[in-house]
Amino acid sequence: MLVAAHLATAASQFSFSPGNNSQSWKSSGSDYSMFMNNRALTNDTLSADVNINDLVLSDAVQLAAGDTVTLYTTLDLEPGFYDIVAQVELKSLTANCRLFGKGTGYSMGSTMVPIMLDNQTQNVYVKGVGTTDGKLVVGLFSDGVSQLTLKGLSVTASSAFEYLQGGDVTMINYVLDNGGKYYDRNGNLITDDNASLEENARAVVGFLADNGMNVVRIRLSNNPGTASTDNTGTYCLPDGYQDEDDCLALAQYAHDAGMKIQFTFNWSDYWSNGSRQNIPSDWLDSIAGLSSNDDIVNKLTSCCYYYTKRVMQKLADLDIYPDYVSLGNETNGGFLFPYGYSYDVSADDATDDMPQGSANWKAIAKFVNAGYYAVKEVSPNSQVVIHLADETYNYIDSNREGNVDYYVYTWYFEQLEKYGGNYDVIGASYYPSWSVATAAEASLYFKQLMNKFNKDILVMETGYNWTEKRKDGYDGQLPYTAASYSSVFPFSQDGQKGFMAEVVNSQKGCVSDNGNRVLGDLYWDPMMIHVEDEWGNNVTGWAMWAQWGTVDANVVENTTFFDFDGKALPVFEVYRNNQNSEKLEKHHISYQLDDRCLAETAVDSMFFGESVSLRFSADSNYKVDSVIVYDVNNSVIFVSQADSICYQMPDCDVLVKAFVSEVELDNMDETCVKNIDSDDIVVYANNGNLHILSLSAEVRNVVVYDSAGRAVFSASVAPFQSVRITAPAGIYYVAGHKLVVKN
Repeated sequence: MLVAAHLATAASQFSFSPGNNSQSWKSSGSDYSMFMNNRALTNDTLSADVNINDLVLSDAVQLAAGDTVTLYTTLDLEPGFYDIVAQVELKSLTANCRLFGKGTGYSMGSTMVPIMLDNQTQNVYVKGVGTTDGKLVVGLFSDGVSQLTLKGLSVTASSAFEYLQGGDVTMINYVLDNGGKYYDRNGNLITDDNASLEENARAVVGFLADNGMNVVRIRLSNNPGTASTDNTGTYCLPDGYQDEDDCLALAQYAHDAGMKIQFTFNWSDYWSNGSRQNIPSDWLDSIAGLSSNDDIVNKLTSCCYYYTKRVMQKLADLDIYPDYVSLGNETNGGFLFPYGYSYDVSADDATDDMPQGSANWKAIAKFVNAGYYAVKEVSPNSQVVIHLADETYNYIDSNREGNVDYYVYTWYFEQLEKYGGNYDVIGASYYPSWSVATAAEASLYFKQLMNKFNKDILVMETGYNWTEKRKDGYDGQLPYTAASYSSVFPFSQDGQKGFMAEVVNSQKGCVSDNGNRVLGDLYWDPMMIHVEDEWGNNVTGWAMWAQWGTVDANVVENTTFFDFDGKALPVFEVYRNNQNSEKLEKHHISYQLDDRCLAETAVDSMFFGESVSLRFSADSNYKVDSVIVYDVNNSVIFVSQADSICYQMPDCDVLVKAFVSEVELDNMDETCVKNIDSDDIVVYANNGNLHILSLSAEVRNVVVYDSAGRAVFSASVAPFQSVRITAPAGIYYVAGHKLVVKN
């Protein structure tokens, strides 16, 4: 792949456009390592890349289908943070391509390239890539599934950036307890049939973290269960789930996995949304006998405060301080019906869930402030979210002409602020099935809302079908999509993946005029998978029939991140390919050397992922046989059958040992000693033996090490001959080759 680009280098920016040749790019047949905190996607190193010549480009850089290619260049800028924006064209949903940046001292930041919409070139955004010394690698990776075209690229100085990507995990214990099993993309069981519920739940949360998610949403209901039905007495939530014990346990698992937490207070025993906000049963008991509306509102305000503070304190006692706390769920209609309506409900419009009543914004502000101060008194840094249902259709209505002043969210938050309600973040749901809006249209109104209210936005819910119907053949909760998406993102596994790639990229590029931004996206519901009993009956439903104690349909089972058999879907590629650039900590390198050995080049510490080059020498009559690197568990992680070693720094401290041996005085010809990693040597294990075969010249002092790094065998191999060494069962390292011997 031959490439050229135009470079305008200053202290804080870089740009590329076709038709110029002043910048040297490089191309590699293998991907860069993408370091996700302490998780690496590949083992390839930056040093594997190959220089190429400059050429003048007439139109654009095309990475052809069929080859896995990484195109990159290294920039010398000022230390700091940088945003990367590329104009890219991709037409395949199955492709996994990404734009990336990697600076010294920081992990790689990247964004999955979404496919073209309406044959338009896409802007792809990578934000806040850090560098401690100004060195910044910028590039584009193609997996070769489809042609990928780069039409322009810019790098500008910015600030640190964190994008939150995750989903709702509230139903994990419910699924596991009902026999559900989760598998990875290769069909390997994530859980263990012999493990406890806690161990399995931790394993599932860990899988999400390992596959790119950095935040979870946990929804707490006050008194869920068969004793707390909906207002018709028809439905209820299952006993033992979505309650305090369940949600605190899930929060602990996510916290221990290093994930951020969005904690939702439903302030209800049952599902809550824009048209249903049932007062918790024990709060109803507390207002029984009160006749004054003001007295009832004051009592409910007290309930909001003390309940919220008590749960927040329980979290704090576990050393958990949620990053985001939402008060209520999709509160378009208000809180605690009918005392906290946001609009009048007439007798003609009244329902079991919304009895007749009048708007009461004073009450809403009281409820919100009670929760707000309860959160802040325990966890001052937690950001309080007020979450509304998806109203994008209202904004993009042609009769409204896209004026945000006519928008439902504007009316709601203007009223909340007018009556003194405190909040930090606007929470929004976005479902193209309900709003028929594209991610670009959603981001447009997000920007206008942020301009108007000077608040960040957190997308609390998003969903898309991975198959058109539930397993029983009926529609799930999301039967529709935006008109322009129907032919681009079909209801398929790759369609779901493509949609989420579009969502993430659109939100990363959404920044208001005053610097507010979309903080991230929480998927609903990635985890509530289809589970059935031995007779084929569904056992994980959205709610239970109160009368019979059986479950209703699982309306989200065709929108989850696992298929009907529990196998992970391709959508996880989006999360793995979208990563934040995070500050790395240097890890210490210690040495254990023979008295006759000297380190010629050595370093005390390096950042995770950086290349480490070490060289050693020995006293006269001795030579360095090998260099072995051990991790903190004393396990061998790198071996070199030479006096030097080059390896990629792992995410831990390491110990380096160099081994020496006496040189035979009558055989000082160093050309006799070949590097075992060359094409001249073949090493293999078979039937309890190690076989070492020379394909050319004689090889002397072939040393075999056990898993602890001890030299246990040595041999010389004549030209075109082999030597067989009987070896007990175990793992051996022969001049850099790792072999497993089975007896």
